[in-house]
Amino acid sequence: EYIVRRIAGMKVLIVLDDVNHSDLLEELFGDHHWFGAGSTIIITSRDKQVLIANKVDDIYEVGALNSSQALELFSLYAFKKNHFDMEYDELSKRVVNYANGIPLVLKVLGRLLCGKDKEVWESQLDTLKSMPNKHGYNAMELSYDDLDRKEKNIFLDLSCFFIGLNLKVDHIKLLLKDSESDNSVVAGLERLKDKALITISENNVVSMHNVIQEMAWEIVRGESIEHAESRSRLIDPVDICDVLE
Repeated sequence: EYIVRRIAGMKVLIVLDDVNHSDLLEELFGDHHWFGAGSTIIITSRDKQVLIANKVDDIYEVGALNSSQALELFSLYAFKKNHFDMEYDELSKRVVNYANGIPLVLKVLGRLLCGKDKEVWESQLDTLKSMPNKHGYNAMELSYDDLDRKEKNIFLDLSCFFIGLNLKVDHIKLLLKDSESDNSVVAGLERLKDKALITISENNVVSMHNVIQEMAWEIVRGESIEHAESRSRLIDPVDICDVLE
């Protein structure tokens, strides 16, 4: 009522960041006709279905940065300029290759390595192989936290066992369903796609960004840091051998 009373009929620019519940938009806006001609409302969301359900006019899906864009963004945080120091040429490219185009990871690692010498860079890159940086994952885990129990299980099973095998949706449905009559996997995969946790290609192959996959592995490791046998899934060959022995 306050919004209608104050700005109904006005030409407005409104930006809403990180909206992940459809009813929130309904409570705030109610109807497009509240606002004057020429108004623009920009909404960012980690859930594509929120935008579809609210019948937004255009949806733009933000993809990963290409290598030159990624290097520029990383340099802004690591060197406080839009190009890297030549002394750190190879190391910078290794960081960018690890981040694989995800802006959040590039920012986190840029801040982490800013002002550090090459020895620290080398050490940090080696550490990332076995223990990914938690700050980037904490932000990405918000999408995972929004999932229900069944969807989380599908996501973790995909991450730990099936991503990289170039399996199609039909094969994934057969592998993950709990019983012959279980059709919940279809809805689960659609939900993961809407949350940008997986991608499904034109020929129906399911894939996942490597950084998101590593986040899933870290979630599983976090179930029991010291005792691999207590985790829901085993990924690392060393852990698997230890548990079987």
